[in-house]
Amino acid sequence: MVSVAKRAVKYGPELSDGYSLLAGLMIKQPQRISRYNDEEIKLVAKEYAIKAADLNPRGIISILAAANSLFTVGLFEKSL
Repeated sequence: MVSVAKRAVKYGPELSDGYSLLAGLMIKQPQRISRYNDEEIKLVAKEYAIKAADLNPRGIISILAAANSLFTVGLFEKSL
């Protein structure tokens, strides 16, 4: 699933769902993302979540996915 999300971001950089999916997977399955340590994964996941919301600011799925990812990495205020 992680490889599919990475391809979605690579080949469809304007698709917010790819960023949302990858952000969530990075948080939930960090062992599958070997090139980052724990802190880096949180930072990259945050960037992907924000990118997803920026790409589709009116899409409820993008907004909720971004909020969920931000909440998971401890950015409670930003997730609201």
